[in-house]
Amino acid sequence: MRFNSLITLAVATFSAAVAVAADSAIQEKPEVTKLLLEAPGEAIHLTDKTFETVVNGPRDYDLILLLTAVDARFGCQFCRALEPEFDIIANSWHSSQSKGKHGGLVFAIADLSQTPDAFKNLKLTHAPNLWVYPKTNDKSAHYSRGYEVYKFPQQPEQAEPLADYILHTLGYNIVIQKPFPMDKLIFTCVSILAAILFIRVYFSKILNILQAKKLWVAISMVSVLLFTAGHMYNAIRKVPYVAGDGQGGIAYFVGGHSNQVAIETQIIAMTYAVLSFSTVMLVTKVPALKDPKKQLLLVVALSAIIFFAYSYLIAKFHVKNGGYPFWLLRL
Repeated sequence: MRFNSLITLAVATFSAAVAVAADSAIQEKPEVTKLLLEAPGEAIHLTDKTFETVVNGPRDYDLILLLTAVDARFGCQFCRALEPEFDIIANSWHSSQSKGKHGGLVFAIADLSQTPDAFKNLKLTHAPNLWVYPKTNDKSAHYSRGYEVYKFPQQPEQAEPLADYILHTLGYNIVIQKPFPMDKLIFTCVSILAAILFIRVYFSKILNILQAKKLWVAISMVSVLLFTAGHMYNAIRKVPYVAGDGQGGIAYFVGGHSNQVAIETQIIAMTYAVLSFSTVMLVTKVPALKDPKKQLLLVVALSAIIFFAYSYLIAKFHVKNGGYPFWLLRL
């Protein structure tokens, strides 16, 4: 009885070993190893000839596939902005692996110009797309199914969110290694040297400009206009430029003190600028005129401008606060 049990155990162990060996043989993809060796530390760039080999099953690796269209003729600006971010995370992972090894995770790029047949078969009408294919021993696994769609976050930086997604869904901890921005360093150094040389050559003229009273008056007035018009609110809240009026049109002002669109800031700043300029002219330039008729004409013109501009300002304040009781002209 014990002898029979030993035989049964041996047969089961041998069968399991054979199955594991068979699975390993099925999962091996020398073509993928070759592609990794041809582009060490980089994402694999697919063609129509290599697309099915890399993406179809069986796969002994999880595949992160970027379907993109970076050629200028396709007009995909996000594609061109996204590919460097994808390269960063792909390089960070593949560079950490042995040469020709994927460590269980492969990054690949399928560009429309290089894989038109794949895009056609997948019936893709837009780009970019990022699909995640989990590893599988299924020989019939086709690239048209079995993938998970990754949703791009609405932000410029894409490498870090993708790394977090891979960590939480696939379990791979990717330490992002961004290349040193040598071009920015060179540009910064050259700019600093040029600025130092310029200041040294034109120091006396620059000093005279900085000491000019009118310059600081202008800077002060522009700063006051920006802050009183609500520019800081726009910068902090990152509000939209305009809003819809609910009827298919555009609203340049929205009601309520806690709501605002960016164009409001510009319109109100221009209104304040007109009021400030007119008031300064009325106080400083008009008394300097020697001709009484010109003086009277300018007083009337500037006063009219101030009256209309202030009426417009109050009218727009009514949009923000409908209970405000005072009016000038209902513009």
